[in-house]
Amino acid sequence: MPPDEPVDLDGIAVPVTVSIGVAAVGPEGDASTLLRDADAAMYQAKASGRNTLTVYSGEPHEPLERLSVTSRLGKAPA
Repeated sequence: MPPDEPVDLDGIAVPVTVSIGVAAVGPEGDASTLLRDADAAMYQAKASGRNTLTVYSGEPHEPLERLSVTSRLGKAPA
C-alpha cells in the first residue's frame, strides 16, 4: 500500500497519518522526562503538518507550555 493511499474499512476510505516524536535521556533522566520530551516532539511533528518525524530539541513547545499553565491555574487558590 502506498503511504498516501487511504485504508479501506468496510467500504469507507480512511486516511492514515503518522506523527512521531523522538527523545533521548541521559543517565540522570527518568522515564517520565523521556515520555514528556517525546510527547513534546510528537506535538511539534503534528504542528508541522503531520506525516513527519521530529526530534526533541530541548526547547519548550507551545502545547506543553499551555498544558503546564492550565494545570497551574487549576491548582491556584481562589
